[in-house]
Amino acid sequence: MPEDDEDVIYLKRELEKETLLPKQLTYENGVIPNQVHLSELKRILSNARSYLSFLGEKDESGLTTEERIIRLFQFQIPYYVGPLYIKDGEEGTKWVERKAGGRVFPWNIDDKVDMEKTREAFITRMVRHCTYLEGEFVLPKNSLLYEKFMVLNELNSVRIYGEKLSVQLKQQIYTDLFMTGKKVTGKRLIQYLITEGKLTEEERDEITGINEDFHQTLVSYGRFESVLGEDIKKWKMQKMAEQIIFWGTVYSNDRKLMKKLISENYGEQSEKKYLTEAQIKRILGYKWKDWGRLSGDFLEIEGCSKEDGVVMSLIQAMWETDSNLMELLSDRYTFPDTLKDKTERQEKLLKEFSYKDLEGRYLSAPVKRMAWQTILICRELCQVMGEQTNKLFIEMPRENGEKGKRTTSRKKKFEELYKKSREDSRDWEGEISELSEDAFRSRKLYLYYTQKGRCMYTGHPISLEDLLSNNGKYDIDHIYPRHFLKDDSPDNNLVLVEKESNSHKSDTFPIEASIQREQRGFLKALMEEGFISQEKYKRLTRSWEFSDEELAGFINRQIVETGQATKRQNVLPICWEAFCRQPRSFM
Repeated sequence: MPEDDEDVIYLKRELEKETLLPKQLTYENGVIPNQVHLSELKRILSNARSYLSFLGEKDESGLTTEERIIRLFQFQIPYYVGPLYIKDGEEGTKWVERKAGGRVFPWNIDDKVDMEKTREAFITRMVRHCTYLEGEFVLPKNSLLYEKFMVLNELNSVRIYGEKLSVQLKQQIYTDLFMTGKKVTGKRLIQYLITEGKLTEEERDEITGINEDFHQTLVSYGRFESVLGEDIKKWKMQKMAEQIIFWGTVYSNDRKLMKKLISENYGEQSEKKYLTEAQIKRILGYKWKDWGRLSGDFLEIEGCSKEDGVVMSLIQAMWETDSNLMELLSDRYTFPDTLKDKTERQEKLLKEFSYKDLEGRYLSAPVKRMAWQTILICRELCQVMGEQTNKLFIEMPRENGEKGKRTTSRKKKFEELYKKSREDSRDWEGEISELSEDAFRSRKLYLYYTQKGRCMYTGHPISLEDLLSNNGKYDIDHIYPRHFLKDDSPDNNLVLVEKESNSHKSDTFPIEASIQREQRGFLKALMEEGFISQEKYKRLTRSWEFSDEELAGFINRQIVETGQATKRQNVLPICWEAFCRQPRSFM
């Protein structure tokens, strides 16, 4: 073809840029909605049907090949099913309950997998265990009982002139301020105490035990009170609320399943008939997430003060006395003795110990794996030697660094930064002053103000309304990709960016030269004014890839998990009790 032909010139230019005939499967497809891909697939299959006759053939499932291809494209394994393949004798890694053996396809999964039993197994597996009572599941963080405990634990630490609040005043504050379900600020507490004649204007600085505002609220109680009214005070309604909160915490993103569960158990068509359709609709609008650290059984354990001998549950003691949790677990009370009795369990020999026995321990997944590997090594040692050893040594990593150092309030930090900042006419200080300290616990909001409300990769202004509504327009991106280093520090490794720019960036390092070139001035200004750290600036502007030494150095992050595994109070006794209680003849 002639050298000056337009098509020839275009093809050569595209070849030089390595952009000729791009692959369909690239990261750029991430910005295209899945529905568009589905529509395209249906058109392709419809056109191919005219010359590919097998697309219209049906199999034993009653579906044509074309229909199976579409189902394969649309199908996702439900999140509560997890891995489908299980090896014989495999422990601890799968939870699916099968109806029948054989391969699972998108069109036969309901015939092969028992969805209800699998969902129950999933719930049991994902719920953590109590810090104090081994084998007991923790309460949802938004549980009525757990919220009550958290509020009372904080209230029982408040002091005026160094003295704790009287039990009567504490209960009065709880009823009048916290049971509204709203956040109680330090100013609101002071005003309440002044109104009640417990404090004067001149004494407002004599309150200690809280950091500006209360961190805990009775938000779930307030929500259900707005739906049920005075009925929320009935025990059966509180029991129902606890169950709904549990479902909401487990199935937070499955509105359809939540509606089914609530309607079948408490709706107008159920046996109990506690809720109307309108009430269910309101409840479905609430979101619950995260888990606490304690179980309901722990909060209900009985004990008494060694002074008066009046027996009551732990949560009742927090209501009837001015003691917080740590004080109730001291030697002034008998709760530690009750706890010790409850935690006694039948010990197992090493050869009887299984991975499932670790499920009752309050351990993270990485630490649990390490503990299990330790047990397997001990078991193998016994098999090789034919008998037990007399001593067991576990290496512990040393730790350096300061502990217990109080951090600066994030809100105060931004107030100071924006006061000194050479910024435009926007009233940043006014905006920040209207926000509570707790608001800055949100990573997105914290990053928003460290970036002066702009996308870190494009410099475009970020809509605060869209950001807070979680409509998916913005992402939190890791500068050092997570497959290199698990660093979730907002001060060093996280940035708030537009979703499209994050999809384009992909999972690579360093950041694209075009982003660095266009944003260098903005990034430098943020660093010089103290909005971002020098470490974050260095990561954002670095232009060379990781060296082999750096990649090898990232392995050091395992030291943290190793330290946790060896130091956890539950892991050392596991290894010791199982290893040293072996009979002399193990073989």
